[in-house]
Amino acid sequence: MTEYQHFSKLEMILTPRLRNRQQLLIELILGSYINSILVVNYYNVVDMKIKILVSMILYANTTLLLNAQNKSCSILFLGDSYTIGESVKPTENYPSQLITELKKAGINVSNYKTVAKTGWTTGELMEALLADEDYAKYDFVFLCIGVNNQFRGLDINTFKKELSTLINYSIIFSGNKSGNVILVSIPDYGFTPFGDAKKEQISTEIDTYNLAKKELAMHSNCEFVDITPISRNIDKVLVASDGLHPSALQYSLWVKEILPLAMKKLASNKY
Repeated sequence: MTEYQHFSKLEMILTPRLRNRQQLLIELILGSYINSILVVNYYNVVDMKIKILVSMILYANTTLLLNAQNKSCSILFLGDSYTIGESVKPTENYPSQLITELKKAGINVSNYKTVAKTGWTTGELMEALLADEDYAKYDFVFLCIGVNNQFRGLDINTFKKELSTLINYSIIFSGNKSGNVILVSIPDYGFTPFGDAKKEQISTEIDTYNLAKKELAMHSNCEFVDITPISRNIDKVLVASDGLHPSALQYSLWVKEILPLAMKKLASNKY
């Protein structure tokens, strides 16, 4: 297909029926700032070479979205209070918001399960999984755990050992597809009213835990999504009413970080 055919193909694809989904994908892949430039200025671009380049980008992204549409997936969410969404409505935690966004993109989430509890450490999550008799396979497994290890001052080496075991469990739950196991970083509660007095110490320790988590994810060929910078925004609207946990808005920003990876996996036919 030539560059000009790409341009014509784009014009055909950008119909009113698909425009909303195209908008969604541009936001996912290119980010809202670049997206605004592309959408607002697309038909005003004078330089044909630039317009062709933009057309090719939009066409590729549209193809990615169409490849992901009408697919079905199952998801297992593992974690602690950050997974169940302490102090927000059940529909506002990050698993629920992620599922909602997947459905908006035309993905059928056929089955999902959450194994999480406020206060759980890596060891307590391990115990819960061992006691759970449901050994169903899931297309994707999300793992967000570790803040309570840090909060209780538990040994970092114990965290690494237990997290490694949890990663192995997650890979089994995913049908031995390590690339479909997604570790979510630990948010920094040092930027909340609850943790403000010890902000520097908390942030340093959270960084240490997240580095260990990222390294273990890479070693196991799993994915790692870093949402910690989002939690380090001092805007009060990002903190729930308890002064500690993320608000629904912050969780929505997590989902914006996670969603492109999920869509890419779904579009690749390798899940």
